[in-house]
Amino acid sequence: MYSIIGVLKKPDHWTTEQFRKWWLTEHAEIAKKLPGLRRYTVHPLTHHLDGITGKLGGPPTHDGLAFLWFDDEAAARAAFASSAGQHDVQKFGESPVSVLVFGSAESRELL
Repeated sequence: MYSIIGVLKKPDHWTTEQFRKWWLTEHAEIAKKLPGLRRYTVHPLTHHLDGITGKLGGPPTHDGLAFLWFDDEAAARAAFASSAGQHDVQKFGESPVSVLVFGSAESRELL
């Protein structure tokens, strides 16, 4: 499986509620139409982990994580080259959200 992991941060002028409504409805409906998408999960973040103390507390520095799984890298590339994928990229690019995306063909379940 090939995974794409997005780390999402809302624009400063959006409330958390505005961002989540857009992300979990409008954007999710577009993303779910990607051809070859095997699994799609989203994780809205609620707390921050302090890197120095290791304690949970305060608002998170980012607003969510999204995980998209495809059979392989070729399937992921094909999905984003499709009309649904191009629409997703265009609409997501029009929104004022910064996203950091990584791809991985290797994953291990440790528990």
